[in-house]
Amino acid sequence: MRPYAVTISGSVTGAPLPLDYMIAPFQISISVGNVTGTIAATLQYTYDDVFDPAYVAGSGNWFTSSLMSGITAAGDMVINAAPVRAVRFVNVGTGSFIGRVIQAGTGM
Repeated sequence: MRPYAVTISGSVTGAPLPLDYMIAPFQISISVGNVTGTIAATLQYTYDDVFDPAYVAGSGNWFTSSLMSGITAAGDMVINAAPVRAVRFVNVGTGSFIGRVIQAGTGM
């Protein structure tokens, strides 16, 4: 999978970043960096099929990561317990950050 790097500015919910849930073992590395201003960054994940034409991210089933919730400085985490279909970054601060996602394995 190609790594994602998204800039999140201001109080916003980012777009879903699809993952390949079929790769075994499933492992993704996630980071928040290049922080400017005041952030409260959270990572959310979903098991929903974000490729379904009827899918609407705003009404999807999103869960907040207990390891990356409301962080105010640069940080990182790894998900390797169970596959998820997509992740997204949320910021409730006024600053900005770059969220990065890298998935291990072969494929895309």
